[in-house]
Amino acid sequence: MNPATTSFGYFDFSLFNPAPAAPRRRVLLHAAALGAIGAIDSLGPLSALAAESVDDRVALVVGNSTYTGNPQLPNATKDAAAIADALLEKHFRVIKVQDGSRVQMLESIAELRKSLQGRSGVGFLYFAGHGLQLDWRNFMIPIDAQLAQTADIPRQAVDVQLVIDALKAARSRVNIVVLDACRNNPFGPLATGRGLTPMDAPPGTFLAYATAPGNVAEDGDETEGVGHYAQYLVNELRGPSAPIEDVFKRVRLQVRKKTLGRQIPWESTSLEEDFYFDPAAKAQKESAAEDARQGALELAGWNAIKDSKDPLAVTEHMLRFPSGRYTELAQMRLDQLQARRVDDYVTRDGVTVAASKRSKYSKGDVFEYDFYENFALKKRLPNLRFEITAIDDERVVINGGEAVLDHNGNVYRTQDKLYQPGFAKNPVDPAVGKKWRSDYTVVDAVSGNVIANVSLQFRVMALERIVVPAGEFMTYRVEGSGYEDSGSGGRRTASRVTWADASNSAIVIKEELVTRLGGYIKVNTLRELRRLSMSGK
Repeated sequence: MNPATTSFGYFDFSLFNPAPAAPRRRVLLHAAALGAIGAIDSLGPLSALAAESVDDRVALVVGNSTYTGNPQLPNATKDAAAIADALLEKHFRVIKVQDGSRVQMLESIAELRKSLQGRSGVGFLYFAGHGLQLDWRNFMIPIDAQLAQTADIPRQAVDVQLVIDALKAARSRVNIVVLDACRNNPFGPLATGRGLTPMDAPPGTFLAYATAPGNVAEDGDETEGVGHYAQYLVNELRGPSAPIEDVFKRVRLQVRKKTLGRQIPWESTSLEEDFYFDPAAKAQKESAAEDARQGALELAGWNAIKDSKDPLAVTEHMLRFPSGRYTELAQMRLDQLQARRVDDYVTRDGVTVAASKRSKYSKGDVFEYDFYENFALKKRLPNLRFEITAIDDERVVINGGEAVLDHNGNVYRTQDKLYQPGFAKNPVDPAVGKKWRSDYTVVDAVSGNVIANVSLQFRVMALERIVVPAGEFMTYRVEGSGYEDSGSGGRRTASRVTWADASNSAIVIKEELVTRLGGYIKVNTLRELRRLSMSGK
């Protein structure tokens, strides 16, 4: 069988990023929380509040507004107070720091570690205030910092890594770090970059920024009482129970909507559990019948708005299905309708991430691959060559019509097959820990007959530097798995590892693919980039 004609993409061996399987995950079960919420003590600007819970949950919430000799942040302390109240309702013990000095912030970190030590609990940091990056490290600025030169930053600010190290030392099971910083920063000239630097989440950690790395968050209108990010995070914490990933995806969408694309939050996760803020919630595996019902409901919703010119309609669909089967297609559509008004940023590995670019391709781009039938023995097959021969506002054409994609590399058509509503091979916002799902139907373009129904699960596993014939590249390693049902042909399964270019994740640098039918390997292939010519550069 020709591996390029399996329903796992038909065009999987093009530049377009196929996908990773989410690893098996332990299920986190929360018992119902007991007890009342109440204040324990008050220590001036450093106070502690608590709530009993069978699941040990401790949060450090810091809000710094009144900076000595520097511009004030009216909403920061209000944001922190609102977050603290919402976390108390979710049965967290809250260590609250308002307008904290460096000493008070360090003491609160020590208290956080002590409270969680050896309990295998849940640790949480929320910081609202000024923040900056220095040499790929992120710092929270205390109110008493007097930063006159770069050397003052490590001595007078608080490194976010100190909190992460404290949570790691406490052996907490789940760690959540939320940085609502980088607001009109007066210390910017001392930093080594704008905004915060991206960080990969350590094991068991969920990282969230109020805006994309290298960008500045809006403090919000003082008359509104809280900033945009805090406002929507509080709303989601108090809303219907949902996995943590869905909570922050909805926050991101609402902040983007509110700011018209000027501020787009960012997350990175390495959690292996389904964490819910509601202590009584738990992950439940849907039956096949319920999964099919939900899929039909979501597909109907997507088909109703997929051609809409209204970004609000697409946003509302994504709010309803934040981790749905067609969410990556919807995200790309939203980017087409509403430009991202954010700056590109650079990672510590020197990779420039084009955060604002709508298309990842240009007419005339050429990609050539060495192609092998077996990635152990490397039995050589004919090389693959793909050229972008036409491009418009919505579609990208390969080799004069051999494939039709969108600007993110999602597949809609090959020569004789349609992918309905589209094969979402590539994440719009790649970050370590990102997961997505793509369900689609493969249809014969001439007869209209259904060839197969496909479901794939993907996850970005790591940022890795690799070497291929075209040279050395920093890549995202993406792992994926799934299945294809083709009627009488039975169920074929697939597993894949893809290394996608970190600066343009629509470009596959290397890929290994294995498919099986009835326990037998049917496809076992490897492709490696030999030549890359980007006409848009």
